[in-house]
Amino acid sequence: MAEGAWADELLFYCIQADGTVTTDVKLGDVLIFRHTGDSKLPKQESLRALLTTREIYSLVTRETFFLINSGFSLIILEQIPMVITRSDCYVGIPPKDSMPHEGQARISNFVSQLAAAMRNYDEWELDCLGFLLQYTLNEVKDAFRRLTRDASRMLLADSTGYKTLFDPCYQIKLCLDRYKTMLINLAHDDQVSRISLKNQDFIRANTQGQSQMSNLQLHVRTNSTPTGLHLGNMSYSSSTLLRPGSQANINNQADIHIIKKATFDDIDDDVLENLPVSVERIEKILEIYILESEMLHIEVIRMLSGFNMRMLIIQLRLDRRQNRILSYKVWIAFISVSIKLAALPSGFLGMNLLNPWLCDSDPKSAGPFYVPESLSPFYILFASSAAIFLACLVSLCLSYIGLRRSLKTSLVSKLL
Repeated sequence: MAEGAWADELLFYCIQADGTVTTDVKLGDVLIFRHTGDSKLPKQESLRALLTTREIYSLVTRETFFLINSGFSLIILEQIPMVITRSDCYVGIPPKDSMPHEGQARISNFVSQLAAAMRNYDEWELDCLGFLLQYTLNEVKDAFRRLTRDASRMLLADSTGYKTLFDPCYQIKLCLDRYKTMLINLAHDDQVSRISLKNQDFIRANTQGQSQMSNLQLHVRTNSTPTGLHLGNMSYSSSTLLRPGSQANINNQADIHIIKKATFDDIDDDVLENLPVSVERIEKILEIYILESEMLHIEVIRMLSGFNMRMLIIQLRLDRRQNRILSYKVWIAFISVSIKLAALPSGFLGMNLLNPWLCDSDPKSAGPFYVPESLSPFYILFASSAAIFLACLVSLCLSYIGLRRSLKTSLVSKLL
């Protein structure tokens, strides 16, 4: 099957949920692209639709995306990518509504598998990798936007539901961490694979150069006697047979010794021009997505900090209300204790001992502290009870205030 034909002619099929094959485009259906000469589906004319590149691009909508480029076909249906590769012809990912976690996991796994299989990039692989990286990042951005809208509504409503948003935001952070780590690993693997390719090419070229020089030496030795050709005269011309950039030392016996071999530090980007895709383009793609993931990561960290601060403020408000209620209870308890202590003298002595009006009817019933025509005993008892009440209340209040200040000081010292 010719790879160039993929961009020209494709057969489009749609397998519905009941297993029937049709050419109707519907959201949620499974789409299959196959080459005209390698189609294994039924070939009835009613089930076949020949689409050119222009016709495929005309089907682009907000929900569906087609990309045809050098044998690469990628379809997004309900934001679910389906990649048609040149070897497999079909790779599908289930809809998010039915299996959201499995679908997202298969997307990430497919990106990793595709990148792991790349050793010598070409345009098809690079486009596929770039689009899947963009798709994965867009999924994270959409989740972050939904979380931002929910947080804005809760902020306007002064709701205490921020605790429910912390875990999803933290999951987004973990997803971004994995995404960034994957990109960094891709860049590192790409560098290592290219250096490995360059070293293999370097060794192959040097091996070929050594074999050519060996053949040349044999030819010179066998023909130098009758012609009078000196070995030293061959040193300059034979050195041109080596690969440009390599270093060799040809002594009087015409023995070649490779002085320098390619290492990681010796490989320059300009020596990779023979590869299908330039290093600068791959590095640019990876750097762009790393930068976008870092910017989104900063926003997520900022939102997490805002959630923490908001929950702390809400908790402080709740603690303040609880402290007020507890303070009211403490003040009421202090007042009741002070009243009980102030009532002790009256309880011990008995009010009947001090009632002066009892002597008007029955002088014998007057108490021992009765003073004729005087209320001084009653006033003295009342003053002593009031003094006891005030002393108890003031002492309890001062001790409570001192205890609160000591607790605040210890709390501030712990926070600092």
